[in-house]
Amino acid sequence: MSLKTQKILGISITTSPKEEILEEVRKYLEKVKSQKSKVKSEFTKSLIIFTPNPEIVMYGQKDQEFMRIVNSGQINIPDGVGITWAIKKRYGIIVHRIPGVEMMEDLVKMAAKEGCTIGLIGGWGGVAVRSLECLRARYPGLKGEVLEEPVIQSSKPNLKTQNSEANYFTRLVKEIVEKQIDILFVGLGHPKQEYFINELRSQFSVLSSQSIVLMAVGGSFDIIAGKVKRAPQFIRQIGLEWAYRLLREPWRWRRLPGRAGQLLRGPRQLPPQAGVAGGTEQGEPPRLHHRLSFGKTQPGSPLIFCFNCSLSPLNLIRCFPIFERYFFYI
Repeated sequence: MSLKTQKILGISITTSPKEEILEEVRKYLEKVKSQKSKVKSEFTKSLIIFTPNPEIVMYGQKDQEFMRIVNSGQINIPDGVGITWAIKKRYGIIVHRIPGVEMMEDLVKMAAKEGCTIGLIGGWGGVAVRSLECLRARYPGLKGEVLEEPVIQSSKPNLKTQNSEANYFTRLVKEIVEKQIDILFVGLGHPKQEYFINELRSQFSVLSSQSIVLMAVGGSFDIIAGKVKRAPQFIRQIGLEWAYRLLREPWRWRRLPGRAGQLLRGPRQLPPQAGVAGGTEQGEPPRLHHRLSFGKTQPGSPLIFCFNCSLSPLNLIRCFPIFERYFFYI
């Protein structure tokens, strides 16, 4: 692919505009269609789309296998204001955020236009079924299927499911091929969906010559089905959708401690296989002016402060834009 990429803390991020990304996917689907008419195809590599946000980037710092999987995706859209801000600060490149749910809808629209079949897997409580109903109402003529949800025991390497027997992935590949699914959206939340896609891709390369687009979509099914409401457009435009979601879902505060500060400070020491030069002498990005730290005044009450600002109200307000950009991984 001719798409441009840059790395943030070892995670590869696609920096090409969304229009170019969609064009690459369209070309891929065209190639898949031409291959289907052949008896045996050598074009078996699946197209993987991940959606790194700052939380996913930080998770990769403690899970090297997860980082490897995310970096194996051909397309890693910047799904977070913190990611786009970090790319601008590190490389001087202006990149626009691409929310995963918007990319998913763009691909669904493309599928309806091109006559492709989509598949949905994940979400809980029938939300995938409801999502497909909403998408069919929005895009007449859309062909789609909802596949069996996996009950995952572990999100670590050697991912295990509780679904009846060990050949779950074998049966899933067979079902995808029989239903001629071209794009599969996986909404299991990270890191499960990334490990799930990695395993499914491996099984596809062994069991089928069919090519497929696999995209991790997190909680997009909830939004499409109307279960979760997105922030109004003007709030998204000023980069405060994270605050809107935090107000509606206060439990997300638990994701913050220990992550934003590390993202701002940059990597101190990462193993060579992580894809980032370790230490402060070789390859470490310049430190940013604001460095956050976390403490606790009492159990369950995180105290967030900046090393280079006093705790006066005025200086905390001055530091707020850093919070705005780096906390958007909710």
